[in-house]
Amino acid sequence: MLAAGTVLMAASMVMWIIAALQGSLTLVIIGLTLSGLGMGVSSPSFQTAITGAVDARDLGIASGMGTTMVNIGILSGIQTSFVILGDGRAPGDFARTFVVGAVVAALGGIGALMMNRH
Repeated sequence: MLAAGTVLMAASMVMWIIAALQGSLTLVIIGLTLSGLGMGVSSPSFQTAITGAVDARDLGIASGMGTTMVNIGILSGIQTSFVILGDGRAPGDFARTFVVGAVVAALGGIGALMMNRH
């Protein structure tokens, strides 16, 4: 399910690229829906993967570190988006930012597929 979540996240980025180029609010809403579904599908799998990789006595630490990693990823993604966007406010500038997001999401999907299931 983790890989499915990253596919949904990449799809949401593609939807935002098209929305930025066409100026379509409907496509933005569809992209937000796909993004929310991606997070909802992948979050339980992410937590299961983290807690399944440690001993029972380390569950609290592992869970806390997982949450910290998610927050660092969110903040890093926002800052990276602003760096890529720069001073531009044209639709193409936003589309370029979402292209980078789609590539990162796709790489996350590849990483999810490489995870050991045991």
